[in-house]
Amino acid sequence: MSTNKPLNISLLLFTVLVFSACSSVGVLSSENEYLPKASDDASIVFQLNSNVPRTTFYVDGKEVVTAERAKILVNGKAHTITASPEGYRSKEEYLQPPYDKTNYLRFTFMIGDKLNTDDDTSDPILADRQRKPDQAAVEKQTPVDIEFDIPKANKINTDAVGVIIGNKDYSKDIPNVDYAVNDAALVKEYFINTLGIKPGNIIYEENAGKATFDAIFGNENNHMGKLHNFVKPGKSDVYIFYSGHGSPDVNSNSAYMMPIDSDPAFVSFSGYSTDLLYGNLSKLNAKSVAVFLDACFSGASGSGEMLIKNASPIGIKVKNKALTIDNSLIITASSGEQIASWYPHMRHGLFTYFLLKGFKGEADLDNDGILTKSELQNYLTDQDDGIPYFARRLHNRIQTPEIISNEYEETLIKYKN
Repeated sequence: MSTNKPLNISLLLFTVLVFSACSSVGVLSSENEYLPKASDDASIVFQLNSNVPRTTFYVDGKEVVTAERAKILVNGKAHTITASPEGYRSKEEYLQPPYDKTNYLRFTFMIGDKLNTDDDTSDPILADRQRKPDQAAVEKQTPVDIEFDIPKANKINTDAVGVIIGNKDYSKDIPNVDYAVNDAALVKEYFINTLGIKPGNIIYEENAGKATFDAIFGNENNHMGKLHNFVKPGKSDVYIFYSGHGSPDVNSNSAYMMPIDSDPAFVSFSGYSTDLLYGNLSKLNAKSVAVFLDACFSGASGSGEMLIKNASPIGIKVKNKALTIDNSLIITASSGEQIASWYPHMRHGLFTYFLLKGFKGEADLDNDGILTKSELQNYLTDQDDGIPYFARRLHNRIQTPEIISNEYEETLIKYKN
């Protein structure tokens, strides 16, 4: 007499679905011009494959096609690709430029990925899209770890002054910096709560043009801009944060922050030079100056697109005038020709995310309630858990923050007990 044992279904069905994508870059042929488009400017053919007959594919939250196999058109930028097979929970992957024929995405769905009921709310990705089709609304309602439980400084820094600029929406053909305003808005909360700066002492700008940069920091002929008027000589600690594009001037090997109305091809005329910034900051006679730049100066954006048309990333040896500022700390998101990457899942620049996570206390490595300059530097540049590691993991890039200090005080933050 034999005994029938229960069948282990998981052994029979290890892989339910494989989704893969590979791209083909080239001139759009007439036979492809009627393919489904992910956006109006899409012109690159992208092949999507699934072994489930009714798989709906989304690009950046937009439904593009439902099929087992389909070609679509994308625009060569960074995208979130979502595969939603009928009967299974959706999965997402980030697609980063540049594309080539070896690029592919692979989603593997296990038996545990099957929907438990006919109710689509058991699929968090699909349900969130159906309930809140406005992606901006989704982002505002979904908290990120650095956005809550912001620590308090142990006292108000009465005379401290902050400048925060987030440049997201650029003119002409310059790609936007998707998370720059997110960065700026959250940095303001940390400036107030964690650094102890009074709200009235913060100069805050979103999408600042060249005239605004000049008005805040001064120009070549006059350094006495708005920031100068806020500073009490010898008493004010000055903190500056910028998130947006940076660009090199290849003729002078100088780095420029890019106002939203600037032209990277003529950046020496329309940008704001970091040399000028540091020069004017040195004339403030502030007690100390700390500058945090979530920008790179390679000529490429965080999505990998080039700011200067028909050019490759440019490695420049910037002439560093930051050391002319007494009691100064300058931290930039990347070095030389490196790209300052984004952290799409966290909806912030990668540098900003780790900077604020460090401010939140993660960089206080000895847990003594004091964040030091050395601790922050070690945290940001950690090869195993810091920015270099996550730049490799998320984008297959090298990114190491550059940190320059000139007799800046070792203690950065004392947290409230």
